[in-house]
Amino acid sequence: MANTKKIPVFSYSCEPVKEGVVAGMGVDEAKLGRMLAESVVEVIVNRKPISRVPVKIDPDPAVCINQGMMKSLGLKFPDAVLKKAVFY
Repeated sequence: MANTKKIPVFSYSCEPVKEGVVAGMGVDEAKLGRMLAESVVEVIVNRKPISRVPVKIDPDPAVCINQGMMKSLGLKFPDAVLKKAVFY
């Protein structure tokens, strides 16, 4: 539907990009696991109150772009984004 109406769709992960979504930002599951483990150690081992453990996010998520969709919709991304992108 979005493609027939020329509506670009973006995703919170890279998997849908393989299926036709224009672009997405994906996380490194292993990196997030290590970050979670650090938080768990803070709470369980170091007895830090969970309310004092900051929420963590991946500071450098993967950027995924479906080149075919990007071209068919006439979209352009900044060079800085294209340089770090994974293309499908």
